Amino acid sequence: MSTDSLYARVLGKHFAQLPTVLRIFHGVPGLHWQGRATVVGSTNLLLRAMAGLAGLPKPGVCVAVSVHVARTVRGESWLRDFAGRPMMSTQHPFGAAIMETIGLLRVHLSSRVANGVLYQHALVGRLIGIPLPRWLGFSVYAREWAEGERLHFSVACFLFGRPLLRYTGNLACLIPFANDV
Repeated sequence: MSTDSLYARVLGKHFAQLPTVLRIFHGVPGLHWQGRATVVGSTNLLLRAMAGLAGLPKPGVCVAVSVHVARTVRGESWLRDFAGRPMMSTQHPFGAAIMETIGLLRVHLSSRVANGVLYQHALVGRLIGIPLPRWLGFSVYAREWAEGERLHFSVACFLFGRPLLRYTGNLACLIPFANDV
């Protein structure tokens, strides 16, 4: 497992506190992960339309999801696929944080590990390079944890202080791995 992965660099000594499955997910490039997710969209018509235009996953229960993370010169490229609807992003170090770019949106993700859980949150975003004003109430909260050899995730996005999108689920690596990695 590579100790020079993006997450190993950003988390430093805390990377070792992650469970094996999370260290593999964030430390071994090129693996394919598959699982299921529940996606809950906004009840607000305007926010639902914005989520659709942004290419965010459509609401559904037991939605097939796959994730492939590849190394790039600057960091990583992420391809998430929710029931045939791809969501591509890139991530790279940004000081002590991670900058994730999804289309025209860039967010600064602060990351921390507590009790074997990876927590991330973004309260700062930029759209086409312009900082999003605080009154937009933009935020993202995410966490990842392990149960056996499955990675579990929960992501919640807010706009105008209201839920824009929430998805929860789990992933398993298509190639089994030894727990002593």
